[in-house]
Order: sequence, then C-alpha cells, then structure tokens
Amino acid sequence: MYYILIEEDHMSDFASVLYPGYTAGENRLTIGACGDDDTVQGAISVLLMEDQYDCDWLYVHPKCRGQGVANGLFDQVLDFISTTGLVYPVSASFEVTEEDRDLYGFFLSRDDVVVDYSHRRFYLQPEQIGEAEMLKKEFHTEYRKESYSVLNKEKKREVLEEIRSVHRILIPDISRWNEKCIPGLDMVLYEEDSVVGFIFFRKREDQYLELSYLYSRNPKGTMLLLLDAAKTIREKCPGYGIVFDAVSEEAEAISRKIFPENSGVCIYEAMW
Repeated sequence: MYYILIEEDHMSDFASVLYPGYTAGENRLTIGACGDDDTVQGAISVLLMEDQYDCDWLYVHPKCRGQGVANGLFDQVLDFISTTGLVYPVSASFEVTEEDRDLYGFFLSRDDVVVDYSHRRFYLQPEQIGEAEMLKKEFHTEYRKESYSVLNKEKKREVLEEIRSVHRILIPDISRWNEKCIPGLDMVLYEEDSVVGFIFFRKREDQYLELSYLYSRNPKGTMLLLLDAAKTIREKCPGYGIVFDAVSEEAEAISRKIFPENSGVCIYEAMW
C-alpha cells in the first residue's frame, strides 16, 4: 500500500472515495491510499479550524475494509501533523446506525482515540412536518416574515447578533456562510420591529437541506417557521429532505415529541 497527497490534479483519480462536491482548500489535508496494483482503496480529509483539526471524511472502499487501510490513512495524517508545528487536537463527528457501525468500531479499536456519544441527527421529508399533529394548531399571533437575503446591512447585523446571543456562537466567515444559505429558506420573524425568530437552511451535496438555525421566542413562531419552510421546500426543492441536529437534550426531546416515529441516528465524537 502507498499514499498520495490528493491535490487538484489527483481529485478525479480518487473521485470514487471522496464525497460528492469535494473541493481542495488551503487549510485542508487530503490523503488517498492505493494498493500495490494502483487500485484506489480509500481517502481521508482533515480541515484545520482555528486551534483544532476536523476529520470530516474517512472512507475505505467496501472491498478493501478490514485490511488496515483506515488505520494507515489515520497514521499518515497524524505523522503529517506532527511535522507541521501546528500540533492541535484532532476530532471527528460521525453517524452510527444499526446498519452502519464501521466507523464506530474503527475508532474504538484505536488506543489513542476517545469516543463519546454527542447527540442525535434527524432526517425528515417535508410532508412529515405538515402531517405532525403537534404542528396542526391555529396561530393567532401576528408576525411579519422577511427573507434574510433581501435585508439591508443594518438589519442583517441585527439578525446575526440575535443568532450569536441565542446560540452563543460566532460565525467566523459571514460571507461564506451567507453564500450557502438558501433564499426563501432564510426567513426572519418579526413582531412589530423586533426580531423574534429565524430559520436558515444550507445547501448540502446530497438530497437533503440542512436546517442550520431555528429559533423563536414563541413556540408558535417556531411551528410557523417550520410549516412555512416545509411548504417552500415542497414547491421549490421537490425531492429534497430535511436534516437537522438536536444538539441538546431539550431539542432531542422536542424532536421526538413532534416526530414520534423518527428516532434519528446517533452522532458520536472521536477525539485524539
């Protein structure tokens, strides 16, 4: 087995083991594994994010699994990081389902990796939102809705400040984040002139739209935003589903209550 640093001129050769829409970047390290007969066996991709490396892709061709390919790729990444002078922790977030536990088993097998449960991720179809009994209620509060993408700079700044205060996060690259937000699915909810809620969807490379932010000071506002988004997706993005992360116990409990037939998938974090 040998390894190749995947750059622009190698991407087409490794397309079968890279995720759809993969693009090389200045802060990204991607390594591919090949067999002695030059067959592509797998790839790993790591992104430097401030003071941490995020392993956002690890894939081994099904015919090559159980042969040490993943361990070899991981060791290559760790060896590379150790020589750069930027030695930060490395983390990976991955799904575990009853059908697919390969990554979970792989990370557990390594003595240098700590694996912990993180949260649940839910996959929905828009019609499931419209059919949810808890969302079939009358809304008496008067709200005004506007698309974030058409707001002026001052109003956009107000919305971003609200996101920061609610989610206690900073969006590091506003322009790049805004580019991935979908017009018509980036609604801001107003009560008179005050921001009281918002919903944002981002583009993904598969047939799902990622619900990245959802908040309302009033539960009815949250339901209104969800129902409106589901209708828009059915009309403008036919065939697309919705994916969202319930990152707190409260969010998971609410999600299970609204969508009792959808248990979600487990997300685990690996750190080393």
